[in-house]
Amino acid sequence: GAAASALACVRKIASGDQMKVAFFGAFGRRLGAPGGVGASAAEAANPVLAALPSGKFALAYNDLAAGSLDVALRLVQPGAAPGPAVYANQTVAGAQHDADLCWTGNELVVAWTDALRIRARRFDSTLTPLDGESAWGPPAELAGSVSLVEHAGACAAAWRAIDKATGLEVVRARAGSVSFSVGPFVPGASLERPAIVSLDPAHLLLVFTEGTDPLGTGTASVTRLRMAILDLSSAGST
Repeated sequence: GAAASALACVRKIASGDQMKVAFFGAFGRRLGAPGGVGASAAEAANPVLAALPSGKFALAYNDLAAGSLDVALRLVQPGAAPGPAVYANQTVAGAQHDADLCWTGNELVVAWTDALRIRARRFDSTLTPLDGESAWGPPAELAGSVSLVEHAGACAAAWRAIDKATGLEVVRARAGSVSFSVGPFVPGASLERPAIVSLDPAHLLLVFTEGTDPLGTGTASVTRLRMAILDLSSAGST
């Protein structure tokens, strides 16, 4: 039957690492055994999923099959072999990695880190590209760790970046044509992505980590959770 949710992970097998996807029904019962999705690029394939129409899911992961570090996409569903790999990135120079996915109701948005910049591309439900890749954020700004969420029938995003003026961290966000920034502040925990949630058509919730020095040691060794409300009527610094 059709799956209500799915989970992707990388498992150790005799020949190395393999991507596995498990599907679950509406009441949490697993639909068969987890299925393999070919050999993953590495233990750090960082797979992500997005639910599509007709019980299918889009899977994105870090992939080395083409000889470079790329963002691969596949269609997966219960009881069927995974679809062929489609590459989200057109750029192959430098590392293309750590994607996130968002199905808006009529298109799939894929965003990832291109070396140290955020890029994105749109696809339909069959993983046919709707356009070429585009860059997000100020040019030449170091950025990564992008997160996506469906918001008001479109895709909203948040990611971490380094503010060129201060060398500190900022969190950038965008919803349609509206852009936000939070910070600058001492960088938060490494490898963490900001979380972004749609609250209502006019507001989003942003949660991220910030480095702090509560004991005054001179080293920001303690990370704290911070939150911000993004109001689409008040773009810019938040």
